[in-house]
Amino acid sequence: MAPDLPYQSYPFDSPHGEAYELFAKVVVTIPRGHLKLGSFSSVFPGLVQNINGGFDNVVFKRLFVFGATSGLHNVKADHASISAGIHPIKGSFLVKDYLRIATAKAPIEVDVTLLSDTMARWPILFLENFNGSIHTDVKLLAVGFDSTTKAKPNGYLEILALTQHAPVDVNVISLPTDARLRLRAENQFAPIFASVPPSYEGKFTLINTEGQSVVKIDKDSRDPEDEGRKRKFKSRSITGGIVFGSVEWVESKKDAVTVDAKVGEEVGITVGELDGKKDKGYHDGPIVFSEEACDCGIPLEIEDLVGSKIDLVSTDTDVELKLN
Repeated sequence: MAPDLPYQSYPFDSPHGEAYELFAKVVVTIPRGHLKLGSFSSVFPGLVQNINGGFDNVVFKRLFVFGATSGLHNVKADHASISAGIHPIKGSFLVKDYLRIATAKAPIEVDVTLLSDTMARWPILFLENFNGSIHTDVKLLAVGFDSTTKAKPNGYLEILALTQHAPVDVNVISLPTDARLRLRAENQFAPIFASVPPSYEGKFTLINTEGQSVVKIDKDSRDPEDEGRKRKFKSRSITGGIVFGSVEWVESKKDAVTVDAKVGEEVGITVGELDGKKDKGYHDGPIVFSEEACDCGIPLEIEDLVGSKIDLVSTDTDVELKLN
């Protein structure tokens, strides 16, 4: 049974001068059963709509929903775009190519599974809000790749989250080993929190004008490929809220967590965090601030996906990255 939805009211003046208020809601019904729909659009701006019939056994080639909804759960599509105006968006999605979720002045709370199954086209998750919060748990899965073959990456995936005046929380729950992930979150006047699983290997950059940029790493994480490798962590900071570095799994008997300094311009000190505790080694020596710290363009060309990269950019607030 479809949930009871609030009616949307509209003022109405009759030809005779009386004032009335109209109440309306829209129920869109999809036939139950195993369906594959080439294209489906539900466009009701200004109205509250419920898409009835459920999504459990429906797969969309293209899905477009515009207007307030009661929640979209178990949505499966190659390409989907959900826009709710100024209403909340909640639900769960499994998408192969592209998912865009957009609203304003209301929260986005979604669970997303992205499938990467081709070198020519990789899945993109685009979360866009204005004065509203973003919270997402993301699973990234590679389909048809051979994780034992190191010659090619085990999938390509992109995540982009944008808002202002409200928190951003992006939690990557799963990531194939040796996959290429590009994650970028931008915010103004509100914090950014992001986390990735132990299988993430790549660079990271945290930038803000005020507040703190913090990178936390779980030093007790086990090798995701169960080969006994050690985790190598590098982190450098620049006065003004910029932290950049990298993390990877290496075959080494040395301490898994390291902070390196190279010959270059003296621009600041190095800071690392382990489970909330600052690394004891503060390096006052010269370090390099490479252009690579800010190479965060999205969308990307396939030849640019040479490694994973996380970019978190905010103003007047804190930015935190957790490497689980």
